[in-house]
Amino acid sequence: MRPRPIFQNQTYMVTRRTTQRQFLLRPSKAINGCIKYCVALAAEKSGVRLHALVFMSNHYHIVLTDVLGKLPLFTTELNRLLAKSLNVYHDRGENFWAGHVQPSHVLLPERADIYNKLLYLLNNPVEAGLVSKGKDWPGVRLYVPGKVHCKRPKFYFRSEEEGGRMPKKLSFELSLPEVLGSKKEVLRELEAEVKASEVAIGNKRKSKGLGFLGAKVVKQQAVTSTPISKEWSSSISPRLACADKWRRAELLQLFKDFQVAYKDAWEQLKSGFKNVEFPLGTYRLARYSGVTIDVPDTSTA
Repeated sequence: MRPRPIFQNQTYMVTRRTTQRQFLLRPSKAINGCIKYCVALAAEKSGVRLHALVFMSNHYHIVLTDVLGKLPLFTTELNRLLAKSLNVYHDRGENFWAGHVQPSHVLLPERADIYNKLLYLLNNPVEAGLVSKGKDWPGVRLYVPGKVHCKRPKFYFRSEEEGGRMPKKLSFELSLPEVLGSKKEVLRELEAEVKASEVAIGNKRKSKGLGFLGAKVVKQQAVTSTPISKEWSSSISPRLACADKWRRAELLQLFKDFQVAYKDAWEQLKSGFKNVEFPLGTYRLARYSGVTIDVPDTSTA
């Protein structure tokens, strides 16, 4: 996989899918609680700012802002904690996440891009034909600003009496990206568009003789079940979603320049050169190997 630059204060939509698309994240009180607890732990460790999240039965979407430039730390911790804890819950020992599909980190550079992904996330349970209204989704679907409180699951995480160190209670904050504007106005606009989408999706499904599965049936599905629909596969992993073609071209060029500079620095390092400077945005080598990062001088004379 080609290296991707990680910069501070960038907004992304993060996605991950379970192995074989199995319903290992299928909504239930225990699973929903575990998801929120793991999200809280990962957010606390990485410092990301959470905006909205939806956990479907076999994948999740999270829109967040990477304040400190530690996005890989957030996704690594979240995916690790969920895999370990829910494998214990399901009494299984196989891979939890799809191995051939890497975690997706899609950069959302402009207001319209963030807003569109929020709509996509909130409409996901309805678009999938599971419930007729997003609010009826029995799983984790959160977007209203404020604190989300959660308790330590009774499985996998040890209690204090058992020598565990994880806190009994945690919380994480949801907030809307400031670039969207007034919180009240944005929420009103989002909810109105979500309702309009629900009506449109419902009418479209009705015209085809299709209904919705319903929350009750969703919760009764076996975790080893998979969707009936054929899996869509692609070797392409999008790096950004940007409606503005000029901004998109600018960012794609930035990614290309980063990869060229990274490759050049890597080749120098392998050749034995010391004091090699890697381009700004280098994450893993900077965090775990302590390489020097080339920070451009932005001062003016």
